[in-house]
Amino acid sequence: PFIDAMRLPGNLLAPRQECLDFSEVDRGGTAVKTGNGPGDHGPTQFLVLDVQRIPLGFTEFLDHHLLGRLGRNATKDRAQIIGRNLYPRTMHGWFARGPVDMDLDLRFFTVVPTCGREDRLFDSFKDDTLVDVLVAVDGVDQPLAIVPDLEITAEGIKVRFDGTSPVQPHGINVPMSYTDAYTSFGVRCIVGPNIPNNAGSLEVVAVSAPSGCILNAPRPAAVNIRHVMGQMLPDAVYGCLAQVIPDKVPAEGTSSLWNLLASGMWDDHRNTSFMMMSFNSGGAGARPGQDGLSATAFPSGVRNMPVEINEVVSPLIFWRKEFRPDSGGDGEFRGGLGQIVELGHRSDGEFLFSATYERVQHPARGRHGGSDGLPGRLSLDDGTPVPAKGNTLVPGGKHLIVEFPGGGGLGKPERRMKEARLRDRRLGYVTS
Repeated sequence: PFIDAMRLPGNLLAPRQECLDFSEVDRGGTAVKTGNGPGDHGPTQFLVLDVQRIPLGFTEFLDHHLLGRLGRNATKDRAQIIGRNLYPRTMHGWFARGPVDMDLDLRFFTVVPTCGREDRLFDSFKDDTLVDVLVAVDGVDQPLAIVPDLEITAEGIKVRFDGTSPVQPHGINVPMSYTDAYTSFGVRCIVGPNIPNNAGSLEVVAVSAPSGCILNAPRPAAVNIRHVMGQMLPDAVYGCLAQVIPDKVPAEGTSSLWNLLASGMWDDHRNTSFMMMSFNSGGAGARPGQDGLSATAFPSGVRNMPVEINEVVSPLIFWRKEFRPDSGGDGEFRGGLGQIVELGHRSDGEFLFSATYERVQHPARGRHGGSDGLPGRLSLDDGTPVPAKGNTLVPGGKHLIVEFPGGGGLGKPERRMKEARLRDRRLGYVTS
């Protein structure tokens, strides 16, 4: 045995750990049962992996990544997999009282048996499925295209961005690591969403983009606001997956954050400058069986602070912060609402506003007959339009009005329940 540890230190066990006992796995790798301890099976050998939860049904991964390394006779061994963040370097100390095979490639301990066709990740798919979609984005000087094609094979899911627009002379370019992360995140939100992200579950998702495109920007391309494009990638993946598993994929949402960034001078009595940053978002896309979340960031998970804090650390006053009626796309399930924010300088001074927004020229699209969400819009209180990207000097005495985009609707509007429409009108989510 490569690990002989009948007693593990108590602090290694997660409070709600889940264990798998594959002591009864036969040579076909078909029988797996759960267990909470060694049971009455005799001496137990432990595999300690970098996971928090391991679901059932990982026989193919077991076959290729465990039995292949330990030999087929490993099926006769008693073994448990215990979920916890345990790393090789400290593992030696923890198991100092028992023998550890130092020839074992300890990097294996960061591989998690949660990916494989028998893990139900691919039950809804057919092998050799290839789908693609074109996602138009606003860009800076001109509209840009994000063009993923998604291929499903017996080995996993491959996402390629071969037709995507080239690197731009602005900071919206995305490094490949960021593209890989947000694309994989989009896939995993739909495929095996309850399985933790780890080396094993991510191994089946392969992402590529040609060097020199906006999603694989080489040095020294500017990438300082990479989230503007990068956070659109889950929606791009959803457009592909919706063609394969349409009942599991939400409509498009705002996706890219709409952060409020303003700077300037305090007032006539304080010769000091300020800068205020506030995280915000429009509406998320409608979900299968549910309306979209309003004014909620996705795929980013950030949350905002109360506007009163922003008013303390800056001379800006938030005159309005409310849901934007009618901004969510109509459908059987309504898209999430955007919001309206109106702000100005408390002493009628000027301030500089920096915008890096998407979904102004190309709104979040509905799906399966649902309507698009309303696009975003920026203006002064006198109606003067404000560009969605770049810096704008808001004159003294003027207010800036930011109307956030709404999420797309899902399903045909005529299928929306009467009670849901009455509730929308009662709460002011829609005006008609």
